[in-house]
Amino acid sequence: MDGADVIDRVENMDPAERQAEIDKELADIFLELKSTDKFEAAIPKLNNCLMANPDTIDLKSKMSHLSAHFQNFILTHLHAYQKSLGKYH
Repeated sequence: MDGADVIDRVENMDPAERQAEIDKELADIFLELKSTDKFEAAIPKLNNCLMANPDTIDLKSKMSHLSAHFQNFILTHLHAYQKSLGKYH
C-alpha cells in the first residue's frame, strides 16, 4: 500500500476518520524509513501520501519525533525523488 491508496480509501470518511487513516499511513511509512532495507522504497510512498494530501499533512510536525539529522536525510532524499519526477517545489 502507498499514500495514493490511502486517499482512495478515505475520500468518503468524515474528516476525523480521514486524518486518523492518514496518520496511520504516515506512521507506517516512518517505520519503513527507519529500516535500512526499506528506506528507498518508502520515499515514493511518502511522496505519494504528501501529494494526495497536500493541505492535510504538516511534514515538519510529523517528523518532530525524529532527530534533526534523520529529518534532513529524509528531506534530501524526498527532494531528490521529487526532482527526478519534475515535481520539485
